[in-house]
Amino acid sequence: MTPVDLSARLGAIYGAIQAGEVDTALRDVEGVLKAVPGLPMGLHLKGLALRAGGKMELALSALEAAARAEPANHEFQNTLGNQYRQIGHPEQAVAAFRAALKVRPDYGPALSNLAATELDQGHPEAAAEPLQRLLDKGKRTPGALYQAGRVAFQLGDFRAARQHFEAALQASNSPDLLEALANLHWVSGEDEA
Repeated sequence: MTPVDLSARLGAIYGAIQAGEVDTALRDVEGVLKAVPGLPMGLHLKGLALRAGGKMELALSALEAAARAEPANHEFQNTLGNQYRQIGHPEQAVAAFRAALKVRPDYGPALSNLAATELDQGHPEAAAEPLQRLLDKGKRTPGALYQAGRVAFQLGDFRAARQHFEAALQASNSPDLLEALANLHWVSGEDEA
C-alpha cells in the first residue's frame, strides 16, 4: 500500500465514521491494520469507530494503544482524555489532557477539556489556569466563556460569573447559559436575572 493509498483509505474511514457508517469503518480500518500493523492513526480511527458504535471499553483500548504508539500526538492524547471522561475516569482524563498540553501547550481543545473536567470534579482552582490560557489566546468562544462563568461561580465571584455568562449568551442562546444565569440570580440574590 503506497502512502497516498494509505492516506486516502484513512480519510475514507474517517468519513465513514462521520457519516455513521460504523460497520464499514471498522471493516476498513481492520484491513488497514492488517496491512500496516500497529499504525497509530489506524488504531486511533478504530477507537473512534468503536466509540461511535457504542463499544466504549474496546474504544478505550484502541485509543490507549494509539496514544502509546504516538505519545507526541496531542490529538490522540486529547481524544483519549475525552474517552476517559466519557466512561467516568476523570483522573485519567486529566492526565491525558495534560499529556496533550505537554506536547502542544496552546492546544485549545485540550485546555477546554481539562478545564471542564476539573470543574466537573469540583476543582475550580485547577480549572482556572487552563481556562485563562484559553481566553488569553483569544478563544472567547461561548463554551470557553461559559466555563469561565462556571469557574467564577464556583469560586463565589458572582459578578465575574455574570459577565462571562452574559458574554457567552450574546454569542449563543443556549439553554445551559440561560439556566446558569437563572441559578446565578437565585444563589446571589440579585434582582436581575
